[in-house]
Amino acid sequence: ALDVDKVFGYISDWYNSLDFGQIGSVAGNTILGIGAGIVAGFTGALIVLILTIYFAASTPNLKVAVAQLVPASKRARFVDLADQITASVGYYVMGQVTLGVING
Repeated sequence: ALDVDKVFGYISDWYNSLDFGQIGSVAGNTILGIGAGIVAGFTGALIVLILTIYFAASTPNLKVAVAQLVPASKRARFVDLADQITASVGYYVMGQVTLGVING
């Protein structure tokens, strides 16, 4: 797994090793801080989007409504795949919650 803080630390150390003086160091740290904030924001938004889709997809009424949009000849296969995907994401979310509790 990629540790974003380590990567930004290496980049920051490299940038600070360049001889631009104090102003360049402060500007570099500011730019890296903004970049880290943007990456963290996009990561958080992606996690919220995935969880929103999961919780919406696990709602039985919504699942039935979406299944009605699929042709009847392929509906059974679609429902089976949707259930497998929902279960897999559910197991992933439960695993992440468990890891969070253990790490906390």
